Amino acid sequence: MSVERPENKAAIREIFLKALEMQSPSEREAYLQGACGSDAALRARVDALLDSTLYGTASSGGSSGNGTVFKVNIDGTGFTTLHSFSGGRDGASPLASLILSSNTLYGTASGGGDLGDGTVLSISLPVTPPQRTVSPSGAYVILAWPTNASGFSLQSTTNLVSPAAWTTVSPEPVVLNGQNTVTNPVSGTQQFYRLSR
Repeated sequence: MSVERPENKAAIREIFLKALEMQSPSEREAYLQGACGSDAALRARVDALLDSTLYGTASSGGSSGNGTVFKVNIDGTGFTTLHSFSGGRDGASPLASLILSSNTLYGTASGGGDLGDGTVLSISLPVTPPQRTVSPSGAYVILAWPTNASGFSLQSTTNLVSPAAWTTVSPEPVVLNGQNTVTNPVSGTQQFYRLSR
Protein backbone atom coordinates (compact mmCIF):
# COMPACT_ATOMS: atom_id res chain seq x y z
CA MET A 1 0.00 0.00 0.00
CA SER A 2 1.38 3.39 -0.95
CA VAL A 3 0.86 6.44 1.22
CA GLU A 4 0.56 9.90 -0.30
CA ARG A 5 3.37 12.14 0.90
CA PRO A 6 2.25 15.40 2.57
CA GLU A 7 4.04 17.56 0.00
CA ASN A 8 2.11 15.78 -2.82
CA LYS A 9 -1.18 16.49 -1.05
CA ALA A 10 -0.20 20.14 -0.69
CA ALA A 11 0.73 20.39 -4.39
CA ILE A 12 -2.53 18.74 -5.47
CA ARG A 13 -4.53 21.08 -3.22
CA GLU A 14 -2.71 24.20 -4.43
CA ILE A 15 -3.08 23.31 -8.13
CA PHE A 16 -6.72 22.28 -7.69
CA LEU A 17 -7.73 25.48 -5.88
CA LYS A 18 -6.01 27.74 -8.40
CA ALA A 19 -7.53 25.84 -11.37
CA LEU A 20 -10.97 26.00 -9.77
CA GLU A 21 -10.81 29.81 -9.86
CA MET A 22 -10.30 29.85 -13.64
CA GLN A 23 -13.53 30.23 -15.64
CA SER A 24 -12.04 29.84 -19.12
CA PRO A 25 -11.47 26.20 -20.12
CA SER A 26 -8.48 27.15 -22.29
CA GLU A 27 -6.93 29.20 -19.46
CA ARG A 28 -7.47 26.30 -17.02
CA GLU A 29 -5.97 23.78 -19.46
CA ALA A 30 -2.88 25.93 -20.09
CA TYR A 31 -2.39 26.37 -16.34
CA LEU A 32 -2.77 22.64 -15.65
CA GLN A 33 -0.31 21.71 -18.38
CA GLY A 34 2.25 24.08 -16.91
CA ALA A 35 1.61 23.20 -13.25
CA CYS A 36 1.53 19.42 -13.73
CA GLY A 37 4.12 19.20 -16.49
CA SER A 38 4.82 15.58 -17.44
CA ASP A 39 3.57 14.21 -14.10
CA ALA A 40 0.57 12.20 -15.38
CA ALA A 41 -0.34 10.93 -11.91
CA LEU A 42 -0.50 14.48 -10.52
CA ARG A 43 -2.62 15.61 -13.47
CA ALA A 44 -4.98 12.65 -13.05
CA ARG A 45 -5.50 13.46 -9.35
CA VAL A 46 -6.20 17.14 -10.05
CA ASP A 47 -8.53 16.29 -12.98
CA ALA A 48 -10.46 13.85 -10.78
CA LEU A 49 -11.06 16.61 -8.23
CA LEU A 50 -12.07 19.16 -10.85
CA ASP A 51 -14.55 16.72 -12.41
CA SER A 52 -16.13 15.85 -9.06
CA THR A 53 -19.78 16.10 -8.16
CA LEU A 54 -20.88 16.53 -4.55
CA TYR A 55 -23.98 14.71 -3.27
CA GLY A 56 -25.90 15.67 -0.14
CA THR A 57 -29.17 15.75 1.73
CA ALA A 58 -31.38 18.42 3.24
CA SER A 59 -33.59 17.27 6.11
CA SER A 60 -36.38 19.65 5.14
CA GLY A 61 -37.51 21.47 2.05
CA GLY A 62 -38.34 20.01 -1.32
CA SER A 63 -41.78 19.77 -2.91
CA SER A 64 -43.42 18.27 0.23
CA GLY A 65 -41.19 19.85 2.86
CA ASN A 66 -39.82 16.44 3.88
CA GLY A 67 -36.25 16.83 2.59
CA THR A 68 -34.24 16.23 -0.54
CA VAL A 69 -31.23 14.48 -2.02
CA PHE A 70 -29.24 16.81 -4.28
CA LYS A 71 -26.08 17.11 -6.34
CA VAL A 72 -23.88 20.10 -7.13
CA ASN A 73 -20.67 20.46 -9.11
CA ILE A 74 -17.60 21.14 -7.03
CA ASP A 75 -17.39 24.65 -8.53
CA GLY A 76 -20.90 25.42 -7.22
CA THR A 77 -22.72 25.13 -10.55
CA GLY A 78 -25.27 22.55 -11.64
CA PHE A 79 -27.34 22.31 -8.44
CA THR A 80 -29.98 19.61 -9.05
CA THR A 81 -32.55 18.01 -6.77
CA LEU A 82 -32.34 14.25 -7.37
CA HIS A 83 -35.22 13.29 -5.06
CA SER A 84 -37.80 15.16 -3.03
CA PHE A 85 -39.17 13.05 -0.15
CA SER A 86 -42.96 12.76 0.11
CA GLY A 87 -43.01 11.61 3.75
CA GLY A 88 -44.62 8.32 2.71
CA ARG A 89 -42.95 5.04 1.78
CA ASP A 90 -39.95 6.86 0.28
CA GLY A 91 -39.11 8.40 3.67
CA ALA A 92 -38.73 11.85 5.19
CA SER A 93 -35.98 13.87 6.85
CA PRO A 94 -32.85 12.21 5.40
CA LEU A 95 -29.96 11.86 7.85
CA ALA A 96 -26.19 11.70 7.69
CA SER A 97 -24.00 11.16 4.68
CA LEU A 98 -24.74 9.40 1.45
CA ILE A 99 -22.62 6.53 0.19
CA LEU A 100 -21.91 6.29 -3.54
CA SER A 101 -21.33 2.77 -4.87
CA SER A 102 -20.95 2.44 -8.63
CA ASN A 103 -23.84 4.60 -9.90
CA THR A 104 -26.13 4.23 -6.85
CA LEU A 105 -26.44 6.53 -3.83
CA TYR A 106 -27.42 4.94 -0.49
CA GLY A 107 -28.60 6.71 2.66
CA THR A 108 -31.16 6.78 5.46
CA ALA A 109 -34.21 8.83 6.34
CA SER A 110 -35.42 9.18 9.94
CA GLY A 111 -39.10 9.47 9.07
CA GLY A 112 -41.60 7.97 6.67
CA GLY A 113 -41.19 4.43 5.39
CA ASP A 114 -43.69 1.59 5.80
CA LEU A 115 -44.09 2.07 9.57
CA GLY A 116 -43.27 5.77 9.75
CA ASP A 117 -39.99 5.14 11.57
CA GLY A 118 -37.61 5.79 8.68
CA THR A 119 -36.17 3.91 5.77
CA VAL A 120 -33.01 3.08 3.85
CA LEU A 121 -32.91 4.75 0.46
CA SER A 122 -31.18 4.10 -2.82
CA ILE A 123 -31.11 6.38 -5.84
CA SER A 124 -29.73 5.17 -9.17
CA LEU A 125 -27.76 7.84 -11.00
CA PRO A 126 -27.62 8.00 -14.78
CA VAL A 127 -24.34 6.83 -16.27
CA THR A 128 -22.76 9.55 -18.37
CA PRO A 129 -20.24 8.44 -20.98
CA PRO A 130 -16.84 10.03 -20.40
CA GLN A 131 -15.54 12.82 -22.61
CA ARG A 132 -13.75 11.33 -25.62
CA THR A 133 -11.20 13.16 -27.74
CA VAL A 134 -10.33 12.45 -31.36
CA SER A 135 -7.04 13.75 -32.74
CA PRO A 136 -5.65 13.29 -36.26
CA SER A 137 -2.02 12.22 -36.43
CA GLY A 138 -0.75 11.75 -39.99
CA ALA A 139 -2.30 8.57 -41.41
CA TYR A 140 -3.87 7.73 -38.03
CA VAL A 141 -6.59 8.93 -35.72
CA ILE A 142 -5.98 8.85 -31.94
CA LEU A 143 -8.99 8.35 -29.68
CA ALA A 144 -8.62 8.92 -25.93
CA TRP A 145 -10.81 8.99 -22.80
CA PRO A 146 -10.15 9.04 -19.02
CA THR A 147 -8.95 5.84 -17.34
CA ASN A 148 -11.33 6.42 -14.41
CA ALA A 149 -14.27 5.67 -16.76
CA SER A 150 -14.39 1.92 -16.24
CA GLY A 151 -16.70 -0.41 -18.11
CA PHE A 152 -16.82 1.53 -21.39
CA SER A 153 -15.71 0.13 -24.73
CA LEU A 154 -14.93 2.10 -27.87
CA GLN A 155 -17.25 1.28 -30.77
CA SER A 156 -17.43 2.46 -34.37
CA THR A 157 -19.83 2.43 -37.30
CA THR A 158 -19.70 3.69 -40.88
CA ASN A 159 -23.34 4.75 -40.97
CA LEU A 160 -25.54 6.59 -38.43
CA VAL A 161 -28.78 5.72 -40.21
CA SER A 162 -30.99 3.62 -37.94
CA PRO A 163 -30.35 0.87 -37.16
CA ALA A 164 -26.62 1.64 -36.98
CA ALA A 165 -24.37 -1.42 -36.69
CA TRP A 166 -21.86 -0.59 -33.92
CA THR A 167 -18.80 -2.85 -33.50
CA THR A 168 -16.09 -2.84 -30.85
CA VAL A 169 -12.90 -1.19 -32.07
CA SER A 170 -9.64 -3.10 -31.95
CA PRO A 171 -6.93 -2.99 -30.76
CA GLU A 172 -7.73 -2.75 -27.05
CA PRO A 173 -6.85 0.64 -25.51
CA VAL A 174 -3.46 1.28 -23.94
CA VAL A 175 -2.91 3.79 -21.15
CA LEU A 176 -0.87 6.85 -22.16
CA ASN A 177 -0.61 9.97 -20.00
CA GLY A 178 -3.51 8.85 -17.80
CA GLN A 179 -5.84 8.26 -20.76
CA ASN A 180 -7.19 5.12 -22.44
CA THR A 181 -5.84 5.51 -25.96
CA VAL A 182 -6.58 3.74 -29.25
CA THR A 183 -4.71 4.54 -32.46
CA ASN A 184 -6.44 3.51 -35.70
CA PRO A 185 -5.42 4.03 -39.31
CA VAL A 186 -7.48 6.49 -41.32
CA SER A 187 -9.21 4.51 -44.07
CA GLY A 188 -11.21 5.68 -47.08
CA THR A 189 -14.47 4.94 -45.25
CA GLN A 190 -15.87 7.54 -42.85
CA GLN A 191 -16.04 6.26 -39.24
CA PHE A 192 -18.18 7.40 -36.32
CA TYR A 193 -17.08 6.55 -32.75
CA ARG A 194 -18.84 6.23 -29.40
CA LEU A 195 -18.12 4.91 -25.90
CA SER A 196 -20.67 2.35 -24.79
CA ARG A 197 -21.34 0.09 -21.78
